[in-house]
Amino acid sequence: MIKTFSKIMAVIMTALVTTSTGLVATSAQAADKPSQSELRHTHTRVVIAPPVARQFERDGVNIRAYGGAFAYLHAGSTAVHFPIVRRTRNSVRHDGTVAFRKGGERVSLRNLRINTNRGLVNAVVNGGDRDAVLRLTPSKSQLGDTRLTFTFAGARAFNQALGTRFLRGDKFAFANVAAGS
Repeated sequence: MIKTFSKIMAVIMTALVTTSTGLVATSAQAADKPSQSELRHTHTRVVIAPPVARQFERDGVNIRAYGGAFAYLHAGSTAVHFPIVRRTRNSVRHDGTVAFRKGGERVSLRNLRINTNRGLVNAVVNGGDRDAVLRLTPSKSQLGDTRLTFTFAGARAFNQALGTRFLRGDKFAFANVAAGS
């Protein structure tokens, strides 16, 4: 319990700080050029919200991560680890891809970028254009200090490809940006 609390506090102190006005970069993140050591040892963990994970399981949607990202089981749900390749005052850029597949259809999200000013996650969707697919809001969930909800474009991408019925604002996942691996 103390170990978990310490990890949560470390994430809060070294990563994104959530406030009532949104996400704000800490002074440690404000540096324009993190060291190579920092780049190798930072990541964002995204945990699919348990109700969404259960729905995906019922619908036969498989989740696969590649290109630097990897998926694993965390707290009974699927989590995806995205390496951070660059941090600036207003953004966090990630490497890797996560693909959601159902039969021959898929939605892939590649090279996620967190825009802390706008509270959005942008990604290259299905190898095409970069689009804002998720919105960030503070969370008190044990799964992550940031809640990820669908934007209209994100919900549409999933609904068209996988036959889901997501709406803008529907909860999708939780995230933590962390130092250390």
